[in-house]
Amino acid sequence: MIRWVNGSNGFGLAWSFSVLAWAVACGPQSEPSISGDAGADTDVYAGHAHDPTHGGAVVVLGEAAFHLEMFLDTERGGLRAYVFDALMENRQRIGSQAIETRLSLPGEGPSTLILEAVANPQTGETVGDTSEFYGAAPWLTGADRFQASIPRIDIAGLSFTGIAFSYPDEDASAPE
Repeated sequence: MIRWVNGSNGFGLAWSFSVLAWAVACGPQSEPSISGDAGADTDVYAGHAHDPTHGGAVVVLGEAAFHLEMFLDTERGGLRAYVFDALMENRQRIGSQAIETRLSLPGEGPSTLILEAVANPQTGETVGDTSEFYGAAPWLTGADRFQASIPRIDIAGLSFTGIAFSYPDEDASAPE
């Protein structure tokens, strides 16, 4: 808000308009909430690859703002998630303690699996400041595909909701 004071000089007015212009240009443009359609690859970084580091399925969040790599542990029965940056080159630490997932195996109804934050002394990651999450689920032993959703995940001040994906990634092209 600009406040007019009697007797002020032109400098104060110019300074006030400069501050106002800065606030409009640099302030928040909208609420930081992005919802749904995480599987659609509407990539603002055209030309970058979505190669999974761990051999899992890549889930694109928003317009490639961030990525998840979902890795199914079929031997022990579990699901691991890694959070990556926009180019999927670096892990992105987040403050979440857990990520709620809802999985449906073929021919079965949905089950909720909580992926808990994983601490990693080698990288310095701790619960509440990590890029890795894991949930043990013996009912996934031997599974090779499922449909899933993540109701919400918060990354770097953005909220992504209604994230649906397939495992393995149905949009991924077959190896040549």
